[in-house]
Amino acid sequence: MYKSGDFVRFDHENAIRIGRLVAIVKEEGEWQLEINALLTYGDLPKTLRSSQRQSCAAQGMLWLNDQRPISIKPQNIIGNTTVWFEDSPHRPLSYEYYVKEIVYLWNARWRVRHVSYRHRHPSEYIHPTQLPEDIPIRKIFLDLYHDDFGTFRSVYHSLGGVYLQFGNMPQSMRKQLKNHFPVGFVPFGGSFNDFIRPFIKELQKFKKEVKMTSLGQEVWVITSLGSITADLPQGNVHAGVKNHGGIRGCRSCKASRESLTDSSFDILENARYHQLTDIEITRINRETGIARSRLATEYGLRLHPSPFDALLRDRHISTPHDPYHAIGGKILKLLDVTMGLLSASGEDVWNMHWKAIEKPVHWWRLPNPLRHRQSFMFSDGLRLAMLIPFILRRFLQPCHIKSTSLKFLKESLSMREDQIVPELIGCWVIVAKTTKLAFSSIFTEQKYNDLAACLSQERDILVKVLYCFLFNLTITLNLIYTFLY
Repeated sequence: MYKSGDFVRFDHENAIRIGRLVAIVKEEGEWQLEINALLTYGDLPKTLRSSQRQSCAAQGMLWLNDQRPISIKPQNIIGNTTVWFEDSPHRPLSYEYYVKEIVYLWNARWRVRHVSYRHRHPSEYIHPTQLPEDIPIRKIFLDLYHDDFGTFRSVYHSLGGVYLQFGNMPQSMRKQLKNHFPVGFVPFGGSFNDFIRPFIKELQKFKKEVKMTSLGQEVWVITSLGSITADLPQGNVHAGVKNHGGIRGCRSCKASRESLTDSSFDILENARYHQLTDIEITRINRETGIARSRLATEYGLRLHPSPFDALLRDRHISTPHDPYHAIGGKILKLLDVTMGLLSASGEDVWNMHWKAIEKPVHWWRLPNPLRHRQSFMFSDGLRLAMLIPFILRRFLQPCHIKSTSLKFLKESLSMREDQIVPELIGCWVIVAKTTKLAFSSIFTEQKYNDLAACLSQERDILVKVLYCFLFNLTITLNLIYTFLY
Protein backbone atom coordinates (compact mmCIF):
# COMPACT_ATOMS: atom_id res chain seq x y z
CA MET A 1 0.00 0.00 0.00
CA TYR A 2 1.42 3.37 -1.04
CA LYS A 3 0.25 6.83 -0.11
CA SER A 4 0.94 10.32 -1.33
CA GLY A 5 4.30 11.56 -0.03
CA ASP A 6 6.04 8.14 -0.04
CA PHE A 7 9.45 7.67 -1.64
CA VAL A 8 9.48 4.72 -4.02
CA ARG A 9 11.56 2.81 -6.53
CA PHE A 10 9.81 2.45 -9.86
CA ASP A 11 10.37 1.22 -13.38
CA HIS A 12 10.28 3.91 -16.06
CA GLU A 13 11.39 3.45 -19.66
CA ASN A 14 13.25 0.22 -18.80
CA ALA A 15 15.25 1.87 -16.02
CA ILE A 16 14.88 1.76 -12.24
CA ARG A 17 14.31 5.25 -10.86
CA ILE A 18 13.76 6.76 -7.42
CA GLY A 19 11.12 9.40 -6.78
CA ARG A 20 8.39 10.77 -4.58
CA LEU A 21 4.75 9.88 -5.01
CA VAL A 22 3.10 13.31 -5.07
CA ALA A 23 -0.43 12.45 -6.20
CA ILE A 24 -2.75 9.56 -7.02
CA VAL A 25 -5.19 10.36 -9.82
CA LYS A 26 -7.74 8.58 -11.96
CA GLU A 27 -7.56 9.17 -15.71
CA GLU A 28 -10.07 7.60 -18.10
CA GLY A 29 -11.06 5.06 -15.45
CA GLU A 30 -7.50 3.95 -14.66
CA TRP A 31 -5.38 4.84 -11.65
CA GLN A 32 -2.21 6.79 -12.34
CA LEU A 33 0.61 7.73 -9.97
CA GLU A 34 2.25 11.14 -10.28
CA ILE A 35 5.93 10.77 -9.42
CA ASN A 36 8.48 13.53 -8.88
CA ALA A 37 11.60 11.71 -10.06
CA LEU A 38 14.91 12.29 -8.26
CA LEU A 39 18.10 12.60 -10.29
CA THR A 40 21.31 10.63 -9.91
CA TYR A 41 24.71 12.12 -10.71
CA GLY A 42 24.51 10.61 -14.20
CA ASP A 43 21.22 12.41 -14.82
CA LEU A 44 22.66 15.86 -14.07
CA PRO A 45 23.28 18.26 -16.97
CA LYS A 46 26.97 18.33 -17.90
CA THR A 47 27.26 21.97 -16.81
CA LEU A 48 26.40 20.97 -13.22
CA ARG A 49 28.72 17.97 -12.88
CA SER A 50 31.76 18.35 -10.66
CA SER A 51 34.12 16.20 -8.63
CA GLN A 52 32.49 17.44 -5.41
CA ARG A 53 28.99 16.41 -6.54
CA GLN A 54 30.31 13.09 -7.79
CA SER A 55 31.82 12.43 -4.36
CA CYS A 56 28.49 13.32 -2.68
CA ALA A 57 26.62 11.01 -5.06
CA ALA A 58 28.85 8.12 -3.96
CA GLN A 59 27.58 8.73 -0.41
CA GLY A 60 23.91 8.55 -1.47
CA MET A 61 23.11 12.08 -2.58
CA LEU A 62 20.29 12.57 -5.09
CA TRP A 63 18.95 15.77 -6.65
CA LEU A 64 15.36 17.01 -6.66
CA ASN A 65 14.09 17.71 -10.16
CA ASP A 66 11.96 20.86 -10.30
CA GLN A 67 9.99 19.80 -13.37
CA ARG A 68 6.54 18.39 -14.02
CA PRO A 69 5.86 14.99 -12.37
CA ILE A 70 5.78 11.92 -14.58
CA SER A 71 2.79 9.54 -14.68
CA ILE A 72 3.22 5.81 -14.18
CA LYS A 73 0.92 2.86 -13.60
CA PRO A 74 0.68 1.32 -10.09
CA GLN A 75 2.22 -1.95 -11.31
CA ASN A 76 5.44 -0.08 -12.17
CA ILE A 77 6.16 0.50 -8.48
CA ILE A 78 8.95 -1.78 -7.24
CA GLY A 79 9.01 -0.87 -3.56
CA ASN A 80 9.52 1.76 -0.89
CA THR A 81 12.77 3.52 -0.04
CA THR A 82 13.85 6.19 2.44
CA VAL A 83 15.06 9.65 1.42
CA TRP A 84 15.99 12.53 3.71
CA PHE A 85 15.55 16.11 2.58
CA GLU A 86 18.15 18.17 4.43
CA ASP A 87 15.66 20.94 5.17
CA SER A 88 13.25 18.59 6.94
CA PRO A 89 12.79 19.51 10.61
CA HIS A 90 13.40 15.91 11.74
CA ARG A 91 16.31 13.79 10.54
CA PRO A 92 15.44 10.07 10.34
CA LEU A 93 17.58 7.57 12.24
CA SER A 94 18.42 5.78 9.00
CA TYR A 95 17.97 6.54 5.32
CA GLU A 96 19.27 5.25 2.00
CA TYR A 97 19.53 8.56 0.17
CA TYR A 98 19.51 12.28 0.92
CA VAL A 99 18.72 15.43 -1.08
CA LYS A 100 20.59 18.69 -0.63
CA GLU A 101 20.03 20.56 -3.92
CA ILE A 102 17.28 21.24 -6.44
CA VAL A 103 18.07 21.22 -10.16
CA TYR A 104 15.94 23.55 -12.27
CA LEU A 105 15.90 25.28 -15.64
CA TRP A 106 15.60 29.07 -15.75
CA ASN A 107 15.94 31.22 -18.86
CA ALA A 108 17.32 28.22 -20.78
CA ARG A 109 20.12 27.67 -18.23
CA TRP A 110 20.45 24.86 -15.71
CA ARG A 111 20.82 26.05 -12.13
CA VAL A 112 20.79 24.65 -8.60
CA ARG A 113 19.38 26.00 -5.36
CA HIS A 114 19.32 24.64 -1.83
CA VAL A 115 16.56 22.16 -1.05
CA SER A 116 15.11 24.51 1.59
CA TYR A 117 13.89 26.71 -1.28
CA ARG A 118 10.95 24.49 -2.18
CA HIS A 119 7.24 24.13 -1.53
CA ARG A 120 6.91 21.23 0.87
CA HIS A 121 4.58 18.36 0.12
CA PRO A 122 1.41 18.43 2.29
CA SER A 123 2.37 15.07 3.82
CA GLU A 124 5.28 16.86 5.55
CA TYR A 125 3.06 19.10 7.67
CA ILE A 126 -0.38 17.43 7.65
CA HIS A 127 -0.67 14.14 9.54
CA PRO A 128 -4.15 12.60 9.19
CA THR A 129 -5.66 10.36 11.84
CA GLN A 130 -5.87 6.66 11.10
CA LEU A 131 -9.60 5.95 10.76
CA PRO A 132 -11.47 2.63 10.93
CA GLU A 133 -11.65 1.02 7.50
CA ASP A 134 -15.24 -0.17 7.91
CA ILE A 135 -16.67 3.35 7.48
CA PRO A 136 -16.26 5.21 4.14
CA ILE A 137 -14.28 8.46 4.12
CA ARG A 138 -15.45 11.53 2.19
CA LYS A 139 -12.83 14.24 1.65
CA ILE A 140 -14.05 17.66 0.50
CA PHE A 141 -11.91 20.61 -0.42
CA LEU A 142 -13.29 24.09 -0.83
CA ASP A 143 -12.23 26.93 -3.11
CA LEU A 144 -12.93 30.37 -1.65
CA TYR A 145 -13.32 33.46 -3.83
CA HIS A 146 -13.00 37.01 -2.54
CA ASP A 147 -13.12 40.23 -4.51
CA ASP A 148 -13.97 43.84 -3.78
CA PHE A 149 -16.09 45.29 -6.56
CA GLY A 150 -17.96 48.46 -7.34
CA THR A 151 -21.71 48.34 -6.87
CA PHE A 152 -22.05 50.85 -9.72
CA ARG A 153 -20.26 50.85 -13.05
CA SER A 154 -18.72 54.31 -12.91
CA VAL A 155 -18.95 55.12 -9.17
CA TYR A 156 -16.79 52.89 -7.00
CA HIS A 157 -18.22 51.85 -3.64
CA SER A 158 -16.21 48.86 -2.49
CA LEU A 159 -18.32 45.85 -1.56
CA GLY A 160 -16.55 42.59 -0.70
CA GLY A 161 -18.09 39.50 -2.24
CA VAL A 162 -17.17 36.09 -0.79
CA TYR A 163 -18.37 32.81 -2.24
CA LEU A 164 -17.10 29.24 -2.48
CA GLN A 165 -17.12 26.18 -4.68
CA PHE A 166 -16.56 22.49 -4.06
CA GLY A 167 -13.26 21.62 -5.66
CA ASN A 168 -14.30 17.97 -5.95
CA MET A 169 -16.75 18.90 -8.68
CA PRO A 170 -15.63 18.39 -12.28
CA GLN A 171 -14.93 21.53 -14.27
CA SER A 172 -18.16 21.21 -16.22
CA MET A 173 -20.11 21.59 -12.95
CA ARG A 174 -17.86 24.19 -11.30
CA LYS A 175 -18.41 26.71 -14.09
CA GLN A 176 -22.19 26.61 -13.65
CA LEU A 177 -23.57 29.60 -11.77
CA LYS A 178 -25.80 27.42 -9.58
CA ASN A 179 -22.69 25.76 -8.11
CA HIS A 180 -21.26 29.06 -6.82
CA PHE A 181 -22.39 29.34 -3.21
CA PRO A 182 -22.36 32.84 -1.65
CA VAL A 183 -20.87 33.07 1.83
CA GLY A 184 -21.86 36.71 2.16
CA PHE A 185 -20.89 40.30 1.46
CA VAL A 186 -18.46 42.45 3.42
CA PRO A 187 -20.29 45.80 3.76
CA PHE A 188 -18.76 49.20 3.03
CA GLY A 189 -16.06 49.87 5.61
CA GLY A 190 -16.50 46.46 7.22
CA SER A 191 -13.64 44.24 8.41
CA PHE A 192 -13.02 41.12 6.35
CA ASN A 193 -11.32 39.46 9.34
CA ASP A 194 -14.45 39.87 11.48
CA PHE A 195 -16.60 38.64 8.60
CA ILE A 196 -14.60 35.48 7.83
CA ARG A 197 -13.76 34.42 11.40
CA PRO A 198 -17.02 32.41 11.98
CA PHE A 199 -16.47 30.61 8.67
CA ILE A 200 -12.94 29.64 9.70
CA LYS A 201 -14.17 28.35 13.06
CA GLU A 202 -16.70 26.16 11.29
CA LEU A 203 -13.99 24.91 8.92
CA GLN A 204 -11.70 24.05 11.82
CA LYS A 205 -14.32 21.65 13.15
CA PHE A 206 -14.13 19.71 9.89
CA LYS A 207 -10.34 19.62 9.53
CA LYS A 208 -10.58 16.65 11.86
CA GLU A 209 -12.87 13.87 10.81
CA VAL A 210 -16.59 14.27 11.58
CA LYS A 211 -19.00 11.36 11.44
CA MET A 212 -22.12 12.15 9.39
CA THR A 213 -24.92 10.31 7.66
CA SER A 214 -24.91 10.47 3.86
CA LEU A 215 -27.36 8.61 1.61
CA GLY A 216 -28.45 6.42 4.49
CA GLN A 217 -24.97 5.35 5.66
CA GLU A 218 -22.45 6.68 8.14
CA VAL A 219 -19.33 8.30 6.68
CA TRP A 220 -16.30 10.19 7.93
CA VAL A 221 -16.20 13.70 6.45
CA ILE A 222 -12.94 15.67 6.25
CA THR A 223 -13.07 19.20 4.83
CA SER A 224 -10.24 21.59 4.08
CA LEU A 225 -9.63 24.85 2.24
CA GLY A 226 -8.02 24.18 -1.14
CA SER A 227 -7.28 27.65 -2.48
CA ILE A 228 -8.24 31.30 -2.11
CA THR A 229 -8.77 33.19 -5.35
CA ALA A 230 -8.53 36.95 -5.01
CA ASP A 231 -7.26 40.06 -6.77
CA LEU A 232 -3.90 41.65 -5.91
CA PRO A 233 -4.89 43.67 -2.80
CA GLN A 234 -7.08 41.00 -1.20
CA GLY A 235 -4.78 38.13 -2.18
CA ASN A 236 -1.79 39.81 -0.58
CA VAL A 237 -3.75 40.33 2.64
CA HIS A 238 -4.72 36.64 2.77
CA ALA A 239 -1.10 35.60 2.15
CA GLY A 240 0.17 37.97 4.85
CA VAL A 241 2.17 40.04 2.35
CA LYS A 242 2.26 43.82 2.14
CA ASN A 243 0.37 45.62 -0.65
CA HIS A 244 1.69 45.15 -4.19
CA GLY A 245 2.92 48.76 -4.23
CA GLY A 246 5.35 48.02 -1.38
CA ILE A 247 9.07 47.31 -1.59
CA ARG A 248 8.45 43.57 -1.89
CA GLY A 249 4.75 43.42 -2.66
CA CYS A 250 4.48 40.15 -4.59
CA ARG A 251 2.87 37.31 -2.66
CA SER A 252 4.68 34.65 -4.73
CA CYS A 253 8.24 36.01 -4.82
CA LYS A 254 10.50 38.63 -3.25
CA ALA A 255 10.91 40.88 -6.27
CA SER A 256 11.90 44.39 -5.29
CA ARG A 257 10.67 47.48 -7.12
CA GLU A 258 13.86 47.50 -9.20
CA SER A 259 13.19 43.90 -10.31
CA LEU A 260 9.60 44.35 -11.47
CA THR A 261 10.60 44.57 -15.14
CA ASP A 262 13.75 42.43 -14.93
CA SER A 263 13.21 39.39 -17.15
CA SER A 264 16.34 37.72 -15.71
CA PHE A 265 15.00 37.84 -12.14
CA ASP A 266 14.97 34.26 -10.82
CA ILE A 267 11.59 33.86 -9.16
CA LEU A 268 12.34 30.24 -8.15
CA GLU A 269 15.40 31.07 -6.10
CA ASN A 270 13.71 34.22 -4.78
CA ALA A 271 10.23 32.77 -4.31
CA ARG A 272 8.29 32.92 -1.07
CA TYR A 273 8.14 29.54 0.63
CA HIS A 274 5.77 28.87 3.50
CA GLN A 275 8.32 27.41 5.93
CA LEU A 276 10.79 30.25 5.28
CA THR A 277 8.05 32.84 5.74
CA ASP A 278 7.26 31.24 9.12
CA ILE A 279 10.89 31.85 10.13
CA GLU A 280 10.68 35.48 9.00
CA ILE A 281 7.43 35.98 10.94
CA THR A 282 9.10 34.58 14.07
CA ARG A 283 11.97 37.05 13.65
CA ILE A 284 9.50 39.93 13.23
CA ASN A 285 7.57 38.96 16.36
CA ARG A 286 10.79 38.99 18.42
CA GLU A 287 11.24 42.69 17.72
CA THR A 288 9.26 45.62 19.06
CA GLY A 289 8.44 49.15 17.97
CA ILE A 290 10.23 50.64 14.97
CA ALA A 291 12.62 47.69 14.64
CA ARG A 292 9.63 45.37 14.15
CA SER A 293 8.12 47.59 11.45
CA ARG A 294 11.44 47.90 9.63
CA LEU A 295 11.99 44.16 9.61
CA ALA A 296 8.45 43.57 8.31
CA THR A 297 9.12 46.09 5.52
CA GLU A 298 12.40 44.37 4.67
CA TYR A 299 10.65 41.01 4.32
CA GLY A 300 7.55 42.51 2.67
CA LEU A 301 5.28 40.92 5.30
CA ARG A 302 2.37 42.30 7.28
CA LEU A 303 2.61 42.88 11.01
CA HIS A 304 -0.69 41.12 11.69
CA PRO A 305 -1.28 37.54 10.50
CA SER A 306 -4.03 36.51 8.13
CA PRO A 307 -7.06 34.87 9.77
CA PHE A 308 -6.50 31.93 7.40
CA ASP A 309 -3.22 31.15 9.20
CA ALA A 310 -5.36 29.32 11.75
CA LEU A 311 -5.84 26.60 9.09
CA LEU A 312 -3.32 24.03 7.91
CA ARG A 313 -2.23 25.43 4.56
CA ASP A 314 0.68 26.69 2.47
CA ARG A 315 -0.10 30.42 2.45
CA HIS A 316 1.71 31.07 -0.85
CA ILE A 317 0.44 28.08 -2.84
CA SER A 318 -3.13 28.36 -1.54
CA THR A 319 -3.30 32.04 -2.58
CA PRO A 320 -2.09 32.02 -6.20
CA HIS A 321 -2.24 34.89 -8.63
CA ASP A 322 -5.62 34.89 -10.37
CA PRO A 323 -5.04 34.86 -14.17
CA TYR A 324 -8.33 36.67 -14.80
CA HIS A 325 -7.41 39.66 -12.65
CA ALA A 326 -3.74 39.59 -13.65
CA ILE A 327 -4.31 39.48 -17.40
CA GLY A 328 -7.37 41.74 -17.33
CA GLY A 329 -5.57 44.35 -15.24
CA LYS A 330 -2.54 44.21 -17.52
CA ILE A 331 -4.72 44.81 -20.60
CA LEU A 332 -6.45 47.81 -19.01
CA LYS A 333 -3.07 49.29 -18.09
CA LEU A 334 -1.78 48.75 -21.63
CA LEU A 335 -4.99 50.32 -22.95
CA ASP A 336 -4.44 53.38 -20.77
CA VAL A 337 -0.85 53.72 -22.02
CA THR A 338 -1.87 53.30 -25.66
CA MET A 339 -4.66 55.87 -25.49
CA GLY A 340 -2.28 58.28 -23.79
CA LEU A 341 0.14 58.09 -26.73
CA LEU A 342 -2.40 59.35 -29.28
CA SER A 343 -2.22 62.94 -30.48
CA ALA A 344 -5.31 65.06 -31.17
CA SER A 345 -5.38 63.94 -34.81
CA GLY A 346 -4.81 60.35 -33.68
CA GLU A 347 -7.81 60.56 -31.37
CA ASP A 348 -10.01 61.81 -34.22
CA VAL A 349 -8.97 58.94 -36.49
CA TRP A 350 -9.38 56.48 -33.61
CA ASN A 351 -12.97 57.64 -33.04
CA MET A 352 -13.77 57.12 -36.70
CA HIS A 353 -12.39 53.57 -36.79
CA TRP A 354 -13.89 52.68 -33.41
CA LYS A 355 -17.36 53.40 -34.75
CA ALA A 356 -16.67 51.48 -37.96
CA ILE A 357 -15.02 48.35 -36.54
CA GLU A 358 -17.10 45.20 -36.80
CA LYS A 359 -18.11 43.78 -33.43
CA PRO A 360 -19.85 40.46 -32.65
CA VAL A 361 -23.60 40.92 -32.49
CA HIS A 362 -23.91 39.17 -29.10
CA TRP A 363 -21.57 41.62 -27.37
CA TRP A 364 -23.08 44.36 -25.28
CA ARG A 365 -22.33 47.87 -26.42
CA LEU A 366 -18.85 48.93 -25.34
CA PRO A 367 -18.21 52.62 -24.62
CA ASN A 368 -15.37 54.30 -26.49
CA PRO A 369 -12.19 53.48 -24.50
CA LEU A 370 -10.71 56.85 -25.42
CA ARG A 371 -13.09 58.60 -23.00
CA HIS A 372 -14.61 55.91 -20.80
CA ARG A 373 -11.81 53.42 -20.10
CA GLN A 374 -11.71 54.29 -16.38
CA SER A 375 -15.13 52.63 -15.97
CA PHE A 376 -14.16 49.45 -17.82
CA MET A 377 -14.36 46.09 -16.11
CA PHE A 378 -11.87 43.27 -16.73
CA SER A 379 -14.31 41.54 -19.08
CA ASP A 380 -14.40 44.71 -21.18
CA GLY A 381 -10.61 44.69 -21.35
CA LEU A 382 -10.54 41.08 -22.57
CA ARG A 383 -12.88 41.98 -25.43
CA LEU A 384 -10.86 45.06 -26.30
CA ALA A 385 -7.72 42.94 -26.54
CA MET A 386 -9.31 41.22 -29.54
CA LEU A 387 -10.35 44.46 -31.27
CA ILE A 388 -7.49 46.89 -30.73
CA PRO A 389 -4.84 45.12 -32.89
CA PHE A 390 -7.21 45.37 -35.89
CA ILE A 391 -8.08 49.02 -35.22
CA LEU A 392 -4.45 50.10 -34.81
CA ARG A 393 -3.39 48.20 -37.92
CA ARG A 394 -6.01 50.09 -39.97
CA PHE A 395 -4.95 53.63 -39.16
CA LEU A 396 -1.95 54.11 -36.85
CA GLN A 397 0.90 56.17 -38.30
CA PRO A 398 3.75 58.08 -36.59
CA CYS A 399 1.82 61.33 -37.11
CA HIS A 400 -0.95 59.98 -34.85
CA ILE A 401 1.43 59.73 -31.85
CA LYS A 402 2.26 62.71 -29.66
CA SER A 403 5.56 64.25 -30.71
CA THR A 404 7.05 64.04 -27.20
CA SER A 405 6.06 60.38 -26.83
CA LEU A 406 7.32 59.55 -30.32
CA LYS A 407 10.66 61.21 -29.62
CA PHE A 408 11.00 59.37 -26.32
CA LEU A 409 10.19 55.99 -27.92
CA LYS A 410 12.69 56.62 -30.72
CA GLU A 411 15.46 57.35 -28.22
CA SER A 412 14.65 54.55 -25.79
CA LEU A 413 14.21 51.90 -28.52
CA SER A 414 16.91 53.24 -30.88
CA MET A 415 14.46 52.96 -33.78
CA ARG A 416 13.28 55.03 -36.71
CA GLU A 417 9.80 56.55 -36.73
CA ASP A 418 8.47 54.01 -39.21
CA GLN A 419 9.56 51.16 -36.88
CA ILE A 420 7.71 52.42 -33.80
CA VAL A 421 4.19 51.68 -35.02
CA PRO A 422 4.81 47.98 -35.89
CA GLU A 423 6.31 47.48 -32.44
CA LEU A 424 3.25 49.00 -30.73
CA ILE A 425 0.89 46.89 -32.81
CA GLY A 426 3.06 43.85 -32.08
CA CYS A 427 2.52 44.42 -28.35
CA TRP A 428 -1.22 44.18 -28.78
CA VAL A 429 -0.99 41.16 -31.09
CA ILE A 430 1.00 39.09 -28.62
CA VAL A 431 -1.23 40.24 -25.71
CA ALA A 432 -4.33 39.15 -27.66
CA LYS A 433 -2.77 35.79 -28.54
CA THR A 434 -1.71 35.18 -24.93
CA THR A 435 -5.18 36.09 -23.64
CA LYS A 436 -6.83 33.65 -26.07
CA LEU A 437 -4.58 30.80 -24.91
CA ALA A 438 -4.93 31.66 -21.22
CA PHE A 439 -8.71 31.33 -21.33
CA SER A 440 -8.95 28.22 -23.50
CA SER A 441 -11.69 25.84 -22.45
CA ILE A 442 -9.44 22.78 -22.90
CA PHE A 443 -5.77 22.49 -21.98
CA THR A 444 -3.26 19.96 -23.23
CA GLU A 445 0.45 19.62 -22.53
CA GLN A 446 1.19 21.41 -25.80
CA LYS A 447 -1.17 24.26 -24.95
CA TYR A 448 0.54 24.77 -21.60
CA ASN A 449 3.90 24.99 -23.38
CA ASP A 450 2.48 27.37 -26.01
CA LEU A 451 1.01 29.59 -23.31
CA ALA A 452 4.30 29.72 -21.39
CA ALA A 453 6.09 30.69 -24.62
CA CYS A 454 3.52 33.43 -25.35
CA LEU A 455 3.85 34.80 -21.81
CA SER A 456 7.62 34.96 -22.27
CA GLN A 457 7.24 36.82 -25.59
CA GLU A 458 4.69 39.16 -24.06
CA ARG A 459 6.98 39.96 -21.14
CA ASP A 460 9.93 40.68 -23.46
CA ILE A 461 8.04 42.93 -25.88
CA LEU A 462 6.30 44.89 -23.10
CA VAL A 463 9.62 45.52 -21.38
CA LYS A 464 11.23 46.48 -24.69
CA VAL A 465 8.57 48.81 -26.07
CA LEU A 466 6.82 50.28 -23.03
CA TYR A 467 9.49 50.07 -20.32
CA CYS A 468 8.91 53.63 -19.05
CA PHE A 469 5.15 53.10 -18.67
CA LEU A 470 5.30 49.64 -17.21
CA PHE A 471 3.71 48.02 -14.24
CA ASN A 472 4.54 44.89 -12.24
CA LEU A 473 5.61 42.15 -14.67
CA THR A 474 6.62 39.65 -11.97
CA ILE A 475 3.02 38.41 -12.21
CA THR A 476 3.78 37.33 -15.77
CA LEU A 477 6.91 35.54 -14.54
CA ASN A 478 4.89 33.74 -11.88
CA LEU A 479 2.25 32.74 -14.43
CA ILE A 480 5.02 31.33 -16.66
CA TYR A 481 6.26 29.25 -13.72
CA THR A 482 2.72 28.09 -12.92
CA PHE A 483 1.99 26.91 -16.46
CA LEU A 484 5.39 25.26 -16.93
CA TYR A 485 5.63 23.46 -13.60
